Amino acid sequence: MNLDQSIDRANKYSQRIRANYFGPLLLLLDRLNITPNILSLLRVLAGLTFFLLIKQFFYLALIVLIFGLLTDIIDGPLARYQKTASDRGKFIDIFSDGLIFCFFLLGLIRISFFSQSILAYTLFIISSLYLLVAINKNEKLPSDWLISPVARVSYYKLAIEILFIIKLLSNLPATYLDNYLLLINIIATIHVGRHYWSFIFKSQA
Repeated sequence: MNLDQSIDRANKYSQRIRANYFGPLLLLLDRLNITPNILSLLRVLAGLTFFLLIKQFFYLALIVLIFGLLTDIIDGPLARYQKTASDRGKFIDIFSDGLIFCFFLLGLIRISFFSQSILAYTLFIISSLYLLVAINKNEKLPSDWLISPVARVSYYKLAIEILFIIKLLSNLPATYLDNYLLLINIIATIHVGRHYWSFIFKSQA
């Protein structure tokens, strides 16, 4: 079993768990006419607020960011509960995830939480990777919208978020964690190179 298949299985298991435990909350949101797209919008606004507040109100910004990330746990189950799940909705969800992650990195750049140059490259390479993966994984696949979105490179975001938490809770030197962030970027760069090569090759076929 390859990595993509393992992630797909984990996603399906996560969907069942969230559907079971969030039932009352999903019912409440449905009665309040809260849709998954509204949650996606709130996630983006939370990311923007995090970016704007982080320099003066770090912990308040962090609370807002956590709220935004929590909406990502709910919007998928809510779409399935309301029977509105679609490829268009998945795209909005994934695009909103990308935006809040970009605001997260931009906020860290503002306060030099890690090396600014490494963070800037992280922003570039992860965005490039998402684009190329979306193209290569979705070409010629059936969809009820423009594309059939995938979210199979979220493990890079997770690794960076774990580094953020480690630095937040520990006294490890910034340069030590910068090296780990650099390693993540190197691996992501290799991943981008593989998908870019595949994209070029298929375009010539």
